[in-house]
Amino acid sequence: MRGIIIYGPPGAGKGTQANLLADKLGYIHFDTGKYLESIINDPKNKNNSKIQEQKKIFDSGELNDPHWVFNVVKEETLKICTARIGLVYSGSPRTMDEAWGNGQHEGLVKEIENCYGKENVFVVFLKIRPEVSIHRNGRRFVCIICGRPVLYFHDDPTPNHCGFCGGALRKRSLDAPEVIKERLAVFERRTLPIVAEFKKRGYNVLELDGEERPNIIFQKILDKIQKLDEQS
Repeated sequence: MRGIIIYGPPGAGKGTQANLLADKLGYIHFDTGKYLESIINDPKNKNNSKIQEQKKIFDSGELNDPHWVFNVVKEETLKICTARIGLVYSGSPRTMDEAWGNGQHEGLVKEIENCYGKENVFVVFLKIRPEVSIHRNGRRFVCIICGRPVLYFHDDPTPNHCGFCGGALRKRSLDAPEVIKERLAVFERRTLPIVAEFKKRGYNVLELDGEERPNIIFQKILDKIQKLDEQS
């Protein structure tokens, strides 16, 4: 049983790989971005001033307040951990404070390590070029029913329903071109240093070309997990 963390710029395929791994290994994919989005867009929270502040930050492409995110994610992580189920994160923890802590808390990595053991914390970094990120995100819709992303390409007609469940589609505010550029800058400035810190601290980190086909990336990740299991 492992705690797997997948990093990469917007559009790198973090959610796709997390879903594939969760299905294959019987783990739970905790999609932090999707979870936070559900909280800030919940009509029940429209009069909650604190959450509305976080909504403005979220919609701008910036990262939400690390302390608020940490508390939300930690609570859900402990529920999964207590149930003794493996966990896959897609893009979380997102800041150095969330990951490694500050004067207020130890950080989410410590919580994950306490649950699964340092040797069972596995980090995947999917690398893609900025222009690929902008291209992919600009052509992404999300199903309002199952939450799956739906992509289309230059010569394809604009999709009008989800191919999995038939639900209606929407464009995320995060996928507007100007927001994607901001998200890329934020990733470089605030999230990428976390990957370097994982390496520095001796965690298992696998770097892959995120522009390859998802099935190829998935198999490479599985092969690495198998090798780690054989070594343990």
